[in-house]
Amino acid sequence: MSETPQITTRRLTIVPFTERFLTPQYVGWLNDPEVVRFSTQRRRVHTLESCRDYWQSYFGTPHRFWAIVEHERNLGHIGNMNAYIDPHDQVADIGILIGNKAAWRLGYGLEAWRALCGYLFGSEVVRKISAGCLAANLPMASIMSRAGMVPDGVRAGHSLFEGKPMDIIHAALFKEDWQA
Repeated sequence: MSETPQITTRRLTIVPFTERFLTPQYVGWLNDPEVVRFSTQRRRVHTLESCRDYWQSYFGTPHRFWAIVEHERNLGHIGNMNAYIDPHDQVADIGILIGNKAAWRLGYGLEAWRALCGYLFGSEVVRKISAGCLAANLPMASIMSRAGMVPDGVRAGHSLFEGKPMDIIHAALFKEDWQA
């Protein structure tokens, strides 16, 4: 992985993920059914070692992995973001997890999402940003829409969610349409 930059917003600092973020709190988020309800992470049991392996999987790749640190309310590490970057097609597929429930519904997800989009369009060779989520994940669908992303396809009934087939919705944002 090449040097991952720090991204700063009014209330957040989005920093390269390091060993200091491998904590029982972080592992706890990934093992909390409410936090990972809409994520494929709900299907796994996580440990410090599995989280370390995931972080290290970014090494030697063009992909990026960040920790989101909140500084307005002193909540500290509240979540993570990633970007799977395809340099050939100039596309980045991004994701976010706000694991600290004290940070939910305060707009941090959208703030971080918009900051990451701005960084990718301004500093990486990226012409398109994509993302997806279960159709039932209304908070994530809202973030994608409020960030200016447009529908980019549906995988009908693709995932089983709480025992029933559920669509995965995809959204995209193109560099020429980005408004910081």
